Amino acid sequence: MIDPAIVGVLAFVAMIVMIFLKVPVFLAMISTSVIGMLFIVKPAMLLTQFAQGPFSTAASYTFALLPLFAFMGVLLDKTGIAEGTFTATQSWLGNFRGGLLSTVVVANTIFGACSGNPTAGCVVFSRMALPSLNKGGYDRSNALACIATSASLSSLIPPSSCILICCMLTDLSITRGLMSGLGGGIVLTILLLICIQVTAHMTKKIPKVEKVQISWKERFKSLRLLIPIVILFCIIIIGAYAGFFTATVGGAIGAACVSIYALFIKRMKLKEFFSCAVESIVLNANMFALLLAGTMFGRLITLTRLPDALIRGIAALNAPVIIIFTLIVLFYFVAGAVMDIMSCMIITVPIIFPLMTSMGFDPYAVLIFLVIMINLGSISPPIGMGVFVSAQSVNVDPKIIFKGIWPYCLVNIACAYVIAFVPQIINFLPNLLA
Repeated sequence: MIDPAIVGVLAFVAMIVMIFLKVPVFLAMISTSVIGMLFIVKPAMLLTQFAQGPFSTAASYTFALLPLFAFMGVLLDKTGIAEGTFTATQSWLGNFRGGLLSTVVVANTIFGACSGNPTAGCVVFSRMALPSLNKGGYDRSNALACIATSASLSSLIPPSSCILICCMLTDLSITRGLMSGLGGGIVLTILLLICIQVTAHMTKKIPKVEKVQISWKERFKSLRLLIPIVILFCIIIIGAYAGFFTATVGGAIGAACVSIYALFIKRMKLKEFFSCAVESIVLNANMFALLLAGTMFGRLITLTRLPDALIRGIAALNAPVIIIFTLIVLFYFVAGAVMDIMSCMIITVPIIFPLMTSMGFDPYAVLIFLVIMINLGSISPPIGMGVFVSAQSVNVDPKIIFKGIWPYCLVNIACAYVIAFVPQIINFLPNLLA
């Protein structure tokens, strides 16, 4: 009989090969799960697993959050929230050197509080900010790289679908996970702003700016544009964490509030509103298919006891923790570059999370570390999907963006190291509100 751990390794390798051969990720995961389980369990048990898998995933209390947040993200993307966020932020930061890039970073941070979707940030801010950046004399490569990188903040800032799914995969508290993500998002935002200032003073890629006279009255007036996001954030996060309602109920209330805002304040037509609903349904159908496949693959990995074998193997090496940690970083740098965010998350988290927690890392620090590293892959050469989305949005060669992406990749890696080894940074907010 074949060792179950070997079955797990072969299944993982076969799945990666199939993905490289352009087989849809869903089919790659399902097929390897079925074949792998046939080597371990009886056919009757396999049928039981497939009978229970879809129901348990769809009936999951956590899964109910995903359609709600997806619907909110689509609605807010269509209501001009991003444009208002950019305008308000620019009025405060536009007069600083590198101010427009700083505006993009901060605006993406704020926009992440309502979108939860890095792709939306890439598309919206590439189209919106690039004309202003070009006019200001900013290096196009650096500008688009900054946009693609800062869009990944949506994966950390609540409500983040990435954190929700990772919590599902790791059985961690959703509310605490979201608050930890907020801490991680703040750290990454600060590091990106520092990177912009260092670049501004050490290179010619960021020009000096002609200061525009903006009165304090105009600046404070612009803050009104942020009211919808602030209200939504308070409803979902503060309400849930204070115990007024669960995170799922908060998602429902938030979706209802955004619907009212879109229909009665922005006067969105019913046809456009229902179009947003259809778009979110399609998005969730794709997400459900991947989650189902990921659930089955996760069960295969559990049956093979591959994580336990991996933990024992690494322990036997007696390698320093920092070396193992660095190898994990390099793994994600490669894996994230060849897989989309969702697939990379569902495939790798069930394996890497128990490995890192067994090494003594804080579970929530590991959660945020994994989200950062998975999103790093989306901007990594040669085929980072976030870069391609930004490039397609403004019709430029992706190579132009890859040329300027390296400083921002290093910032993400630095942030991952800081959070993993100093977990108090992301645990401060959850502990404060506990």
